[in-house]
Amino acid sequence: MINTHEADIVIVGGGLVGGALAKSLAPLGLKICIVDQAPPLNKQQHDTRTTAIAAASASLLREWGIWGNLEQEAQVISKIVVSDQQNGAALTFDPRDFARSEPMGWMLHNKNLREAIANAASHVEGLEWFYEEKCEKVATAGMRIMLTTNKREIKAKLLIGADGRGSWVRGLINTTLSRWHYDQVAVTAILHHPHEHNGVAVEHFTPIGPLAFLPMQGKTSGLVWSIKPHLLSKLMKEASEALSLINSSLEDHRGQITKIDARREYPLEVILPRHLGKNRIALAGDAAHCMHPVAGQGLNVGLRDVKRLVESITWAVSLGLDIGSSVVLDHYTKASRPDHLSMTAVTDGLLRVFELSSRPATFARKMGLRVVNMVPFLKKRLMLHAMGY
Repeated sequence: MINTHEADIVIVGGGLVGGALAKSLAPLGLKICIVDQAPPLNKQQHDTRTTAIAAASASLLREWGIWGNLEQEAQVISKIVVSDQQNGAALTFDPRDFARSEPMGWMLHNKNLREAIANAASHVEGLEWFYEEKCEKVATAGMRIMLTTNKREIKAKLLIGADGRGSWVRGLINTTLSRWHYDQVAVTAILHHPHEHNGVAVEHFTPIGPLAFLPMQGKTSGLVWSIKPHLLSKLMKEASEALSLINSSLEDHRGQITKIDARREYPLEVILPRHLGKNRIALAGDAAHCMHPVAGQGLNVGLRDVKRLVESITWAVSLGLDIGSSVVLDHYTKASRPDHLSMTAVTDGLLRVFELSSRPATFARKMGLRVVNMVPFLKKRLMLHAMGY
């Protein structure tokens, strides 16, 4: 006999965004279920991925009671250097230049962040977390939506898809998708170097693709390099060949990279649903938007989704509205979509501008970076945007 559960909200996906949603909804006293295809964290393979947390996102995590001891495990990003290999121009964003005491952000291992979120969520009353379950179908009936997994049925007022870029839930919403692929593959890795990085993050635009060099604890840094597919084998096969390509492309004070670990690859595309909520279903995180990683804002936008969705649900509860109604879901879409569109425009625009290799284009970029350096108001505005404000 199949198990049947009643809930106010069922969240599909128990990763960073799904767990943060459950914790941030706690003050409302709602009954919440998380359905997670993955096993519990203590049974998962070691996660070598890293995440950039902007200053504003760290403030949200503090507000939700998640940040806790994470700051001790995180590496401060004290400043960000944007450089153009084709013309030698560079631009530095340092909050101290504008009398701000907080850093640009922090770098964290995904494992530490996931553990902090799961630990915080474990104290939420009324939360049930179902691991290793596969979603099979949904059906709506009046003011309820029914999710059927391979182990149970869950009836709820609202279903939230936080199940990542390959979202199963996104396919349930009958909405138009803006979607395009980049002729690039992202390669991530952990790099070891002889000199201290001093908390400096580098976004280095090279002729073969943008390279992010992100400070981690000790003499290590995270790499995110968006490259042409034909160069993928050079980074993913022989370590010596990968180190040679990285060292020849990276001009940085950390010295020659001596070791590369934890290499991963993933294709790059943009996915933007026109509606983020429909038929008692809402989307958040990568299920709601996929964008180019050039600005390192993916999870930060996802955490802003959490904030806006919780605000919409809180608004509904305060007015006695049905939390799964079209009024509430439209409220969330209208609050979130401008952020998604603007961040996609920024990342896509940066990529296309720095791809241009003609002399006029490289000269124009050099002049543009100089202008930003010379106009404090503009530089501060761009810096605050990178910090998530």
